[in-house]
Order: sequence, then structure tokens, then C-alpha cells
Amino acid sequence: MPAHKLVLLSNHVRSPYLRLAKLIGKQVGGYSRYIDMRKVEEPLPVRLYCGGIHNGINKLQFDDEIANLGLTRTREIVKTICGDLDGIRISRLDWNIDIDIPLLDLALYCRLARAQNCKVEHSRTGPTFYLRCSKTCTIYMYDKHRQLEAKGDPIVKMYKLVGPLSRVEVQYKGSGFPSAPHES
Repeated sequence: MPAHKLVLLSNHVRSPYLRLAKLIGKQVGGYSRYIDMRKVEEPLPVRLYCGGIHNGINKLQFDDEIANLGLTRTREIVKTICGDLDGIRISRLDWNIDIDIPLLDLALYCRLARAQNCKVEHSRTGPTFYLRCSKTCTIYMYDKHRQLEAKGDPIVKMYKLVGPLSRVEVQYKGSGFPSAPHES
């Protein structure tokens, strides 16, 4: 199951990246500066959020590209931006897998032991079945093909997607993650 998203928190960002964020970044949400590093002159596959308004924490967000980077390249990018891997914390890690089984068939037979918080949400993109909902781990599934159609994704327009496409996602978040290992 490939990683889908990785969010890291850091107290430190190297000065060239802070200057770049101050120069071309903009205020977004709870951060004083945001810059999409994929769109700069020397692109890196990460989004950088600098200066959390409430706590000063910086955030690095890797999206779908994380599945192709590997641990070594991810560490290189983090070290390039933050300078040091000490103090880096994992805030969120998502995995997903696409299965060619109709969503309702999958949801009917899929159960998790000892899951107490389950729910179903309905939206214009179809139902989403949450198999586990907690502060640290959420597991859910939805019809990915229907979601792509509802959002008008160009992939749906360019290619004829055949058969059902159910996506199962696992999100780990919160403070339950260990710090990044020290380099030797």
C-alpha cells in the first residue's frame, strides 16, 4: 500500500527557504507564509508552511509524490529544507489502495475488530464508509471513480475507466508517531 500523504512538523527551516517564503509566500490558514515548492525555480515535491501563527511550528507536506520518492530521497528533501532531522515529527501519514470491487459489496463485508466509532457519510461524491474514527487513526472507503467524476477530474475525461474503483484509506495522525531516527 503506497503512502499517499506525509505531513512533518519542524521547529527549524533553513534561512534560504525562509527568505523565499517571505518573498513569494502568502498567508494561508494558521501559517504566516505558504509556498508550493513544486512551482519554484528549483522545484522540490513538497509544500512548505512557515511560522504557525499560534506556535511558530513549520510544516512540510508531501502529497501523492511521496509514493515514488522513497525514504532516502524524502530524508534528503527534509534535510535540504530544515537542515537537521532532529526535532522533525510526523504529524500525519496516509496510505491508500484502490480495489476493483464495488464499494457497497466491500462495505457490506468489511469489518474491523474492536472498532467503536463507525459511521457513514453521504455527499455528492457518494457514500463514505468510516470503519474506524479516532484521534490517531481513521480508516475509510469510498468510490474513487464517482469522486473523480463529481470533481470533473481530467483523467475521467481522457480515459474510459472500466469497472468499479473503491479506495480504502488509512490515516494516522496526532502525536502517536516517533521522532525521525538520528543519522549515524
